Amino acid sequence: MRFRNLIPLLVLLACSSAAPAADPPAVPDDFKMVVRFGPGYSDWLSWRYTITADGKVAQEIGPGGRGNPPERTEKETKLKKDEVAALFAKVKEADFFKLKEQYRGKVTDQATLILEITADKKTHTVKLYGHRFLREKEDQDAADRFLSVWSEVLRKLPAPNPDQKVDLYKPGNYRTK
Repeated sequence: MRFRNLIPLLVLLACSSAAPAADPPAVPDDFKMVVRFGPGYSDWLSWRYTITADGKVAQEIGPGGRGNPPERTEKETKLKKDEVAALFAKVKEADFFKLKEQYRGKVTDQATLILEITADKKTHTVKLYGHRFLREKEDQDAADRFLSVWSEVLRKLPAPNPDQKVDLYKPGNYRTK
């Protein structure tokens, strides 16, 4: 009987002693992300988003791959402070600045994803081409880190191509045969 009374007390103690969630890292004043998509041989639009520490976003959309009009459109939007903090936290979590400058699948006519990130007076650019066709496990793991940042951007700022959803960039989505 006493043992039953002890269980809720132990559960309460375990929950209260859990460490509080860590605050996201502070976003440096020079934080900037330039996110570029090149469609390869497709009819999707190319696009470029420039995101700054204050949340300002410059969006350049188009032209696209084959069959798209050559016009380029530009617009501006703004992310909330916590959204910029989430992007910066994802960059840190992915250890982005330790990625190689390029990962390339052995295919042609594929999309190119580019992230250029500046933080703490350092700028690093990574290009990912034909990511679903990477064969080396080490490259796939690195691509997954890159794609975690890429996907976080798409959660905040959807791509202009209607079918270009976050789930296209799931970790582990590789053709290895």
